[in-house]
Amino acid sequence: MALTSTTGSSVVYEQRLVAEHVHRYHWPPLQLNFWLLIMLAASSTIIGVFGVFIQIQGQLQLPVPW
Repeated sequence: MALTSTTGSSVVYEQRLVAEHVHRYHWPPLQLNFWLLIMLAASSTIIGVFGVFIQIQGQLQLPVPW
């Protein structure tokens, strides 16, 4: 982040460097596997809903709207 201050006709720039802290979270293996299973089920459901939608659009002989 750079700060600017003016004194008369001169401009002074000040630069501050902020150290970034990387946070790492260690998930317990059982909890991580359960969460991955939930995400897989949710994504499969979404893909299935879109697949049914495409199928119905085809049966009605309508173009896909995207």
